[in-house]
Amino acid sequence: MKKIFIAIVLLTGVVLQSKSQNYPVIAKEYCDCFLKLKDTMDTEFRDLMIRVAKQTDVKAAFIKEMNGLDVAKRARLAGQLEALGTSMDSEDTEAGRCGIALDEKYEKYIDTAEKEKNFITKITAEMKKSKDCEFIWAVSIFALVFGNEED
Repeated sequence: MKKIFIAIVLLTGVVLQSKSQNYPVIAKEYCDCFLKLKDTMDTEFRDLMIRVAKQTDVKAAFIKEMNGLDVAKRARLAGQLEALGTSMDSEDTEAGRCGIALDEKYEKYIDTAEKEKNFITKITAEMKKSKDCEFIWAVSIFALVFGNEED
């Protein structure tokens, strides 16, 4: 299952920190970049990710959900997560180019892993406030929860 999160962890390229940053604006910028990507994933899987991200113990909830899927659905979910991550980090997609441009715009604020995690936490909190950003919020939660795991 850890390979499933490789795609999600790519979102951690959205990492930077500064006390003077306007997190609502930055969160909206990233949300707008990746909003179209939600349509690349089956509604069933988008709903699963959102449902799991809302749980107190995201890891346990995800394992439970995965155990409830048959092998074919697990494989399809893994493929869609991988495609999502690739799209978010690719210069060949509109969303990827947009995200890369934002990463470059804010890269001067990246300097430690702690600040990186803090930044993701802050923009994730801002994304949660917008129904339009709910899916990207869920992806961000997964990145926070599973981002430090090793293969």
